[in-house]
Amino acid sequence: MSGENRTIARQYYIEAHNTWDVELVDRLLASDYLHHAPFPGMASDREGTKQTCRLFPIAFPDSELIVENMIAEGDRIAVRWRFRGTHQGEFLVFLLPEGGSRSRGCISLGWQGAR
Repeated sequence: MSGENRTIARQYYIEAHNTWDVELVDRLLASDYLHHAPFPGMASDREGTKQTCRLFPIAFPDSELIVENMIAEGDRIAVRWRFRGTHQGEFLVFLLPEGGSRSRGCISLGWQGAR
């Protein structure tokens, strides 16, 4: 199962986060998906994730999310990622200074069934 989960996680991070395709969120995430650390003001379900997908390309039109590592074991996957983009608009309640934005992070994903 970890190979299949790795494929779904890679598709979610690379495709959904680089194209900001809201339809991929519904296709790849379970209906009872729960994000344990959503952005301020965002819901912790799929709708909140879709809302984030709508905001990012406005604030960071040239954004790119790069998956650096994935470690899969059973129904858990750890993903280390890097984000970069040029901030060009309001993001959530913050108006960040113009210029490049870079961040790195690591997240742990869990699966039940195929999503």
